[in-house]
Amino acid sequence: MLFCPRCGTDRRHVAPVARCPNCGGPGVSELSELSGGAPTAAPPAHPHPGQPTGADSLARQPSSAAHPPAGDAVLANAPITPKASSIAWGIVFTVFSAWLLFSFIPSKKPLSEVEALAYVTQGAAQGDLSRAGEWRLKPNVYPWAYVIAVLIGVWGITKVVNGATHRERPKAPRGRRH
Repeated sequence: MLFCPRCGTDRRHVAPVARCPNCGGPGVSELSELSGGAPTAAPPAHPHPGQPTGADSLARQPSSAAHPPAGDAVLANAPITPKASSIAWGIVFTVFSAWLLFSFIPSKKPLSEVEALAYVTQGAAQGDLSRAGEWRLKPNVYPWAYVIAVLIGVWGITKVVNGATHRERPKAPRGRRH
């Protein structure tokens, strides 16, 4: 066996029965039991573009201190800096949603013909003739008004939470781009 089947290390100078010195891969006797005695061919020189194989891969790995983590790892390490404008807008949308749900939409409930007649008659008895032309939601729109109001509330709460747990993204250094 010339190369370790696990890490690709050159094993020409290692006893064939010994385990791989780099990864502890199986020796010839263990490998013949696993593969049915078939010889192992050399692994490809570079299984992934830009990545060396074998003992070179361990020696050439970059240290974590030299390269900072990228993407979400950098963002997770950033301190939480609440964003007041986002929190304020979230509160505005949440309060607006509550007003829609508990005041405006119920006051614009569509009335049946009997309810509308009783409502207008009651207003006329009190001297309020403007009730006859009062605007109401249509029966097929009324349930959707609640759905929209709830979605506005959820969006507002999401905006408050995102603003309260906001993490600043690290800014790229200014200068020439390569």
